[in-house]
Amino acid sequence: MPTDCNSPEYRWELAARIANSMLGAGLSHRDINEATTCDDLLELGELPKTEVTYLRGLLLLADHEARDLFTRHARGKATPEDPAECNTFNFFRQLVWINLYSRPDAEDGLPV
Repeated sequence: MPTDCNSPEYRWELAARIANSMLGAGLSHRDINEATTCDDLLELGELPKTEVTYLRGLLLLADHEARDLFTRHARGKATPEDPAECNTFNFFRQLVWINLYSRPDAEDGLPV
C-alpha cells in the first residue's frame, strides 16, 4: 500500500480495501449513498490508526456543496478558498462506490 496519503494510489488502495471489507460483509454498491458516513466505513473493519486519522480528517460537505465544488473544479473556476475535491469525504465515498460498482454481483445477473 502506498504511504503518501496525498497520492491517488493511496486513496484508491484504501477505498479498495474498504470495498473488500464491504463485500466480505455481504454489502454492495447499493449500500453506499450520500448518507454513508466515515463511521459507517470505519465499522467495516480494522484499519491502522493512520488510515482512520486520514479518513476522519477528510472534509464532509453537504451533497449539494460537494456537487458544486466538483463542478467548479471541473470548469476551472475553483477559488483559492475551495478545498481540493480529493480532500473531501464525499470524493472518497465515491471511490469506494466505484470500487464496489466495478465488481458484478448476483443482483446484476452476472457471475460473481
